[in-house]
Amino acid sequence: MNMPKGLSRLFLFICLGTSFGFAGFFLDNELEKPKVKQNSFFNYGGGVFTAYYLSAFDFGLDLQAQFRLFPRHGLNFFINADLSEPFYEAGGDWHFIFWGTIPEDGFENYFRLGISETVFEKEEKWQTSPLVFIGYGRDTRPWDTAQFLFRVGFRISYLLGESIGRGFSVYGIKQTKIANTVIHGEFSILLF
Repeated sequence: MNMPKGLSRLFLFICLGTSFGFAGFFLDNELEKPKVKQNSFFNYGGGVFTAYYLSAFDFGLDLQAQFRLFPRHGLNFFINADLSEPFYEAGGDWHFIFWGTIPEDGFENYFRLGISETVFEKEEKWQTSPLVFIGYGRDTRPWDTAQFLFRVGFRISYLLGESIGRGFSVYGIKQTKIANTVIHGEFSILLF
């Protein structure tokens, strides 16, 4: 069935006019960009981490709270719970933001220096030991209007007191391997 010539032209003009109208060709005002939120004084969130020590990876969960002291300095407090070994950590670190800002660039790179207290099981006894660390991290906001940040960080830690132990057996003889150095990697989501 053929459509009359005048009706097909009218249908074509209606379709073109509608598509141009929705495409924004006839807007008088430019679209306003959303206002970028400034750095928040307080960020909080959680995530996952991995720790490498004694030739094996352990995985766990962490909670974090960060307070912004100055535009380039912040304090971060955290609690980690290892899911594969009885190892718990609570501490804090100082962040020095050396490159980027969240409002302008959408990311921040920072160095971190901190101390924490660890509680772990070694040879069927619970031990505590302070831990000092240095690291690097990056906070990234995925888009301009996001109300959260992605945090990726790495740190190398050294136990000052009791060393971490992991039991194993060789030919039926139980032995304990010990280490004082731990390498951490983390991924977190922080809300503000």
